[in-house]
Amino acid sequence: MHAWLHRTGTARFTVREAFTALPRNRFRKVGELETPLDLLEQLGWIRREPEPPRTGPGRRPSPAYAVHPCLHDPSHTGMRP
Repeated sequence: MHAWLHRTGTARFTVREAFTALPRNRFRKVGELETPLDLLEQLGWIRREPEPPRTGPGRRPSPAYAVHPCLHDPSHTGMRP
């Protein structure tokens, strides 16, 4: 997942977008993304954004994450931002 974020240069993504983009042989269900997302958040590479208010019936929006800008900085070589 870290490699996907680095490769795509995305500044913000939803869990649904990540699940769609990542290989099915690695993540077969959306729930399998929880552990990698938690780890990236603990390391400071991503930050979960507040959920927008629900405005009606239907599925709630997919959780969104902001990506730390250091992830896309070629001069940054450390593990933590």
